[in-house]
Amino acid sequence: MNQHTESTLLDPRKLSAHRRWNRKIVLALCVFMMLVLAAELKYYFVERAIGHYLVWHNRGRERSGPTWERASSTIQAGSRLESISQQQRQDEKKLEEIDSFRDVVRVAREQQEVGIPEKHFQRIYARLPFFLKPLLVQPDSLIYFASRDMLDMVYILASGNDVELYMQGRQKEILFKAALSEEQIQMIAQHGRQARIDLVTDARFSPQRIFPVSRFLEKIGELTYDAQQRFLQALPGLYEHAAPNTRLAISNKISNGLIEIAIVTDNLRGYLYYIPEEMITDFVSVLGDDVYDDEDENIL
Repeated sequence: MNQHTESTLLDPRKLSAHRRWNRKIVLALCVFMMLVLAAELKYYFVERAIGHYLVWHNRGRERSGPTWERASSTIQAGSRLESISQQQRQDEKKLEEIDSFRDVVRVAREQQEVGIPEKHFQRIYARLPFFLKPLLVQPDSLIYFASRDMLDMVYILASGNDVELYMQGRQKEILFKAALSEEQIQMIAQHGRQARIDLVTDARFSPQRIFPVSRFLEKIGELTYDAQQRFLQALPGLYEHAAPNTRLAISNKISNGLIEIAIVTDNLRGYLYYIPEEMITDFVSVLGDDVYDDEDENIL
């Protein structure tokens, strides 16, 4: 009996058949597992597709669950990024439109506050006449901040008629602040601008302080060369508006060490400038008989 069994197990034909049977079983199991996996994947994708369809197309379905939350979060994040980008584009466009301090004040009053990067503020500041710069900040202070790379942003805050200026450093500290009155703002904003001026009724321009441009040039010609150049640089409108009927009127009002000068082209139109008081003192010194009494000269 044992010999017969041993001979059967060692029979090559029977052993080969046994191996083929085992391979068929393994192959059948593999095929079965692949079919199950394929069915599961198909069910997953179909379920996912149906779920997405229901999420986006079935308005009566409650919008909840991980799928909806992920999609909603993605949409919200994209919306926020677009909103931030849009705001940045709007801010950049507004900055491009701000070319002078007059523009700064206008935008600040429209939205109560405007922030200007340091380099942009430097360009605006550089366009101001030298004697108007201290109304904002002393030139040496601004040079000090810039030379040490301390200044980051300049903020202009508008509240009623007053305007406040804040210079913020790299560490978010306040380097400098100033409060500008309505009068100071108008001096900066109106400098070199056309305005309605009636020399007959406006009390700040008395007859003793009104000169034909030809007479004005004749008298400043008696000053030193440097003093003459200061006047011509301070009143660039003379080059454009000089004519036989053009007059130069000196106001009797002194504010912030500056005196208002009007280059008047006719009875109701002129161009306003603000120049340092000491320049007018130099001019008065050469007027002689053009000043009619000591009281007027003292006021100048």
